[in-house]
Amino acid sequence: MNSKSRSLIAGLIICTLLLGNLVAVMAQPPEDKGKSESKPADENKPIKSEKLKSDDVAKEFNAKRNTDNKIKAADDFLKGKGFSAKTKAEDAMGQKDTFKGKDEQGNDQESTSALKAQNYEKKGSKDAAAIAEVEVVSGGEKRIYSFVLIAPDGDLNKTEEYAVEESDGKAKVEKAHSWWSCTFYRTQNCGCVYPLYSCWNGNWVYYLNCLAYRCGWCFIGAANCCGCDCNWWCRWAVGCCDA
Repeated sequence: MNSKSRSLIAGLIICTLLLGNLVAVMAQPPEDKGKSESKPADENKPIKSEKLKSDDVAKEFNAKRNTDNKIKAADDFLKGKGFSAKTKAEDAMGQKDTFKGKDEQGNDQESTSALKAQNYEKKGSKDAAAIAEVEVVSGGEKRIYSFVLIAPDGDLNKTEEYAVEESDGKAKVEKAHSWWSCTFYRTQNCGCVYPLYSCWNGNWVYYLNCLAYRCGWCFIGAANCCGCDCNWWCRWAVGCCDA
């Protein structure tokens, strides 16, 4: 074997070892990384940030399937695609943040923003789905954005978002490019990239909880901002993000 052949073989061995180390790092579960890996998305952090009891969130969604037009429409939409709700506490999540400050007119205000979600499943399929709500309340105004998230075949990169809008007492579900794409982009742009992919395990509730823990204010701030959708009455608290 000549020297060129030996050098080529040695180079291939080194490349193989480096590739193996890279794959091992990328395959680490979210818990292995530990702390939040990013800086806050906005300067105006909440005065209170709380994780809502999953049992309470599950009960709320379970009740709304019979009383809330938009949640009923979202549920019917998913049922039509072969999904069914996972009603246990472990399949629900909620995050609520409270802000205090001055609005754009200089008035003292308090604002709250809450994200809630519940998993759905399709027997014999890897499709991952959830219904969710983002509720923003500020200065007597309130916006509730209800929506559906579906990852076909469990592929996060193919995520579909469907908005549920109500008009004249009737709710309809339409494909959207809204809260999720806005939140994903802002979280990534804030610098929290690795958890956006490593947190994903085909379970939306786990994923959103993982992002809240791992990305911290990068994700929570983005979720709040995109939930406000740049409305004048809430952007003083969470920023202006056009979802």
